[in-house]
Amino acid sequence: MAWWDNLEAGDRNAASALVGMFEQYGLGSLGPKIVEYLKQGYNSDTIYVMLQQTKEWKQRFKANDARLKAGLSVLDPNEYLQTERAYRQAIQAAGLPKGFYDSTDDFTNFLIKDVSPQEIAERAMKARTLADTVDNEQKKALARMGISTGDLASYYLDPKKALPTLEKNVELAKLNAERNRAGLGYDDAYAQELFGMGVTSEQAREGYNVIATQLPTYERLGEISGIEFGVEDIQSEVFGGNAEATRTRNKLASQERARGRGAAGTGSGTLTRDRRFN
Repeated sequence: MAWWDNLEAGDRNAASALVGMFEQYGLGSLGPKIVEYLKQGYNSDTIYVMLQQTKEWKQRFKANDARLKAGLSVLDPNEYLQTERAYRQAIQAAGLPKGFYDSTDDFTNFLIKDVSPQEIAERAMKARTLADTVDNEQKKALARMGISTGDLASYYLDPKKALPTLEKNVELAKLNAERNRAGLGYDDAYAQELFGMGVTSEQAREGYNVIATQLPTYERLGEISGIEFGVEDIQSEVFGGNAEATRTRNKLASQERARGRGAAGTGSGTLTRDRRFN
């Protein structure tokens, strides 16, 4: 039984039409008020105007007050809803994760800032393009960090942290990928260190190539001499210019030469010579 079944025939038709319209607005909760106003003798047009003064209406279309104060046009309900639908379609097309930028509150923020659905779609496409530029190793690193293409788009769409957060996460993934590419596995903490040093993914690849070439020799020499020298030491030298690591490595090379069997690649000096990592 509908709320308006006990109304006169004409009022029942008016109630059915008004309630249906307000349900489309997401304001079905105003149904009882509609019926009450009809009982009081108000016609449909008057009721429609009266309901625009309710807190429910103002909350549902709250972007309009902010737009008016900002000198922007006030959207009628159909235009408001149509824009919300366009936002939702753009976000779904971008593959954003469910629950991100798909609520009326999210759409309200877009409307207040007068961000068009086309702009939302363009931002999402930029994020997708950025995600598509990474290679398979980098994609694996992104996945390890829980970053999907949709997540990249969601970061990009956030006006406050979009570029800084997105770029940082992508660069961290690239740095991590270069470490793994060199056969050293992933190290999230050290990727953060490299990022803080300003090391690019290209520099990371160059440095990790040096490490991958030199590390086996110096690990072996360390075992022979009883001196611990591992990946943490050599990467601190290559990327951080760690003088202590350089001295230790040179000592190992010197001892090997003293044994009369200087291994290939065990010359003295620093692995960061003529490099731009520090």
